[in-house]
Amino acid sequence: MLRVYVVPHTHWDREQLGTFQEYRVALLQFWEALINTLERNPAFKTFLLDGQTAVIADFLEIVPEAAHRIRTLAAAGRLELGPWFTQPDPVLSEAEALVRNLGLGIRQAEDFRRPLEVAYLPDNPGLPAELPTFLAACGLRGVVFGRGMGNEAEQLGSEFWWEGPNGSRVLAVWVPWGHRDAGLGLDREPFRPAEGSADHGRAEADTWAGLELLRKYGRTGNLLFLHGAEHIFPHPELSEVVDHLKAVLGEIARPEPAGLSDFVGAVAGAEGLVVHRGEFRAARFAPLKSGTLSARMPLKQRNWQVLTLYTRHLEPLLALVGLPELPGARRLVEYGWTHILLNQAHDSIGGTVSDPVYREIMGRFDAAEQIGRSVLDRVLSRLAKQVDTEKVPGVAAVVAVNPLPGPVSGALMAEVELPVDLLRDRPFPVVYDSAGRQIPVQELRVETPEPVRVPSPTTYQRVRLLIKADDVPGPGYRTYGLDLVPTPRPASTDLKGGKTFIENGYFRIDVARNGTFSLTDRTLGRSWAGLGLFEDTEDAGDLYTWSPAPNSRTLTTADLIAETALLESGPVRATLEVRLRFPVPTALADHRLGRGYLKVELPLVMRVSLIAGLRRVELEIEAENVARDHRLRVLFPTGIRAERVLVRDLFGLVSRPVGPPAQDGWVERPGGLAPQRGLVAVADDRAGLAVLTEGLPEYEAIAGPDGVTLAVSLLRSVGWLARADLLTRQGMVGPPVKTPGAQCPGRHRFRLGLFTCPAGTGPAVLLREAEAYRTGLLGVVAGRWPGDRAPVGTLLEVDTAGLVLSALYLTDRGLLVRFYNPEPTGQTARLRLPAGYRRALVADALGRPAGSDLEPDGEGFVQLPVQAFGLQTFVLIRD
Repeated sequence: MLRVYVVPHTHWDREQLGTFQEYRVALLQFWEALINTLERNPAFKTFLLDGQTAVIADFLEIVPEAAHRIRTLAAAGRLELGPWFTQPDPVLSEAEALVRNLGLGIRQAEDFRRPLEVAYLPDNPGLPAELPTFLAACGLRGVVFGRGMGNEAEQLGSEFWWEGPNGSRVLAVWVPWGHRDAGLGLDREPFRPAEGSADHGRAEADTWAGLELLRKYGRTGNLLFLHGAEHIFPHPELSEVVDHLKAVLGEIARPEPAGLSDFVGAVAGAEGLVVHRGEFRAARFAPLKSGTLSARMPLKQRNWQVLTLYTRHLEPLLALVGLPELPGARRLVEYGWTHILLNQAHDSIGGTVSDPVYREIMGRFDAAEQIGRSVLDRVLSRLAKQVDTEKVPGVAAVVAVNPLPGPVSGALMAEVELPVDLLRDRPFPVVYDSAGRQIPVQELRVETPEPVRVPSPTTYQRVRLLIKADDVPGPGYRTYGLDLVPTPRPASTDLKGGKTFIENGYFRIDVARNGTFSLTDRTLGRSWAGLGLFEDTEDAGDLYTWSPAPNSRTLTTADLIAETALLESGPVRATLEVRLRFPVPTALADHRLGRGYLKVELPLVMRVSLIAGLRRVELEIEAENVARDHRLRVLFPTGIRAERVLVRDLFGLVSRPVGPPAQDGWVERPGGLAPQRGLVAVADDRAGLAVLTEGLPEYEAIAGPDGVTLAVSLLRSVGWLARADLLTRQGMVGPPVKTPGAQCPGRHRFRLGLFTCPAGTGPAVLLREAEAYRTGLLGVVAGRWPGDRAPVGTLLEVDTAGLVLSALYLTDRGLLVRFYNPEPTGQTARLRLPAGYRRALVADALGRPAGSDLEPDGEGFVQLPVQAFGLQTFVLIRD
């Protein structure tokens, strides 16, 4: 006999078509209905709260007196809580955002009862291949999901073991019909209490249809029957319907009210389940909603920027430098994280929301950034005051700070306010290192005097400088002295430039007549031509899915004539500026069968830069979006014939085939569009070319006769939340609401980089380059004072070997350090315990003890091992 687990639930989006506060009004009513139903009806066994605790916190903020009722029900097992804080999108949320999301959700759930030990992800657009590694590292034993399954369903079934690259396994449960199940003859209107009696005839029909689908893919004799949908209230007659179905089904199946944990526990002990490795990015059964990768691109860019601020800059430096004069600094950072995590909810981060909700999301990012930058400024000032700046020559000092492990080189931006009289007498800046050697410096702009000083507001002027900072230790700093001299003292570098070319010791850039450029790598003896071509195609889709029109028309800048100028000639940075006016259709025609014939010029500016001594090309693209219903991409023809590309995924690199898989019969056909997190690369047996991006998560690898072209989506302009007439997707996935703000009008700025490497370059090298590009160097202007720190120093002595630092921050237990190993062999970091720390503790990703203590050697170093493709967390403990 089949055992059917009927699990009642709601899928509660905090915001989507309506704002959070509008939805919260209904949430209060939902909670009253839920609590009353559970308290009055013991046969209503339990209720699944969508796998997120935000629905509890949002309710109790208004009705705190209900906490004891929730706690009583949870203690009795009547509510399944957590483990997430908000329902995330594991494809768009970054690894550390997922860790903090899970950590906050588990802590909140523990205030009421033991959290659900299963990652419930019913409505997410696919799952990354490294998710099992992440879940196991966080102590979870399973995942339940509804989207992403393809033809592998025939082999895997709906229950299987999912194995990460490091061998970690979690039980995976795929729900073929997703979180919107058959209604069981019960009222299903969202945002209002259930009304009307159950229709037993319809309940029987729904059940037979559900059993037919679930039996096809079930592998254990246990079937999961989720009962619920978006913003659905519990129906008090559910237990009566289940009793009726028992009688109808007889010996065929036995339905029982249950919790999700009951089903997972029953399935976990089954024998013969198939083991699967890899990601889930198919849409055979349910829409993948692949367009969320590029919907409302400014939102994705803000997410990237704020997470960079918190995880790469603020947290490591706050942990290593401290800020005792601000006792609440850690709590401020946690408060900022709460704003970030509210934006990680899958509809929010996906951008599939109304325009008013979008504005609220961006406001939360603003709040998080304001907190983060204010605290970071104080941390940098504290560090600068500790440095002995009197040992460097000049009238002022600049401290370059590198938050990453290992030395980093680059161009350091610094703004220094100097007396106007000093500038008048000695107008040329010169920079020295701590040994008194002259360092290349480039003046970018001198602003007019501003009233920023009292009582003499016009006696200072801001000087913006670009300093060539080499081998800044990390995590650590290097101090430079700034002076002014009456005559120029240029420091020579390897930079050269003209109207259409720039070069350094590694690369030469030549701009063609149409604005594309060629890149020549002298060390590899390899050239790439036609880089930086712009492509514009209509978008007849919606926020969930890109779609061409029946009469599709794609335009490029290949036949345009660009204006080119040498914007900067060094000695720190050389930059070519390319200006284009790209004629594109104003919008789709009214019939939406193709693009209209009225055109508008889309202004584009691309700045291509080389930094002295640095093996990287940096691009800055500006676009003034004056068109609608279109997608703008930048193309990089690699000339490399390859069958696969390397892409940064949740932590490390995954290999994906070039070109899309067969998609016949799929509910959605996303083509070759796929996600990446800042790096996509292609290589042959001679060399490789990597594209680095900032907050641009969508790419496509296009195979051609001359090799693979990497296309990066810059902007997607659509005017609808959802539509039913797409060529790439069947049916509706949301309400047909107009979203004029999602056309993304106005000025946009994008940053990308190019990195070349020899064939066989390991993943650790590629990832370190991506991290260096993303993190950059921080600069703080210092006064002249004797300090306790030498002009050059490290804040933490650590040799990461082939590991990538994922996180470094303070917790209640101690200093948390997390590494990811992208290599196929085990790697060991060597770290000297900072002053006051006595040992290291092996922990899970949430910082909870998960292994033995690691004692330091005679020199104070601890060995921190991480298995191949593993994610490992350590906590440094004070005694």
